[in-house]
Amino acid sequence: MSAINDLDKSARLMKDDFAWLSVDYFFIGKSYLALNKQDLAISNFKKIDSIFNKHEFILPELREN
Repeated sequence: MSAINDLDKSARLMKDDFAWLSVDYFFIGKSYLALNKQDLAISNFKKIDSIFNKHEFILPELREN
């Protein structure tokens, strides 16, 4: 949970940088998946999808999303 808390803090700081914000959401989602909290993971993955739809950009590292 420590990683999730740190990533949440980072996401708040990155609110103006959609590319890095999507990285935070991705790793938060992956962390929740590792904790078998699929609903929370999917919620974060949907945020990345929303960013992609708005900006039509995604980092190649996040394509598995």
